[in-house]
Amino acid sequence: MKKKLSAKETKTLKIFHLLFSFMWLGGATALAVISFFIRPDNPSEALIYARILDFIDIWMIVVGAMGALFTGLIYSIWTNWGFYKHKWTLVKWIIVIIQIAYGTFILGPWVEHNIQIAETMSSNLSNYPVYFENLTKISIGGTIQLFFLVFIVYLSVIKPWKKNKTKKI
Repeated sequence: MKKKLSAKETKTLKIFHLLFSFMWLGGATALAVISFFIRPDNPSEALIYARILDFIDIWMIVVGAMGALFTGLIYSIWTNWGFYKHKWTLVKWIIVIIQIAYGTFILGPWVEHNIQIAETMSSNLSNYPVYFENLTKISIGGTIQLFFLVFIVYLSVIKPWKKNKTKKI
């Protein structure tokens, strides 16, 4: 039988899990808002803009996602929550894995590619349509991810599909 965390250890874990989750959600919100509402006007702004999105991606989203994933694993292994004891926890795990894979293999490369493009810019921004195509994809993809992160918060708070314990007569 595996050791379970004590009540104090579980509360400490919960603090870290919430901090990492808020970091991930806050980073996703910042990335979506910035990519939708701010556009660079010249090559130097384009580079700064690309680096800001990269900073948010690496230091808020990736760190938050990895921290939430790690603390979630600890929750699932060393507390009574488990991985699939409740439908809502299983749904959360599926969404988290898809979110991390999508961010790692799709959104992240678009962000990195825009830095490479911006570092070579030397003239009118209209000469770099791929940069703005990437921004559009980042905006849309980031917003979709943000929606799913908010849905994860909903699942964590509401805990739908929870088993009802009713007395049988």
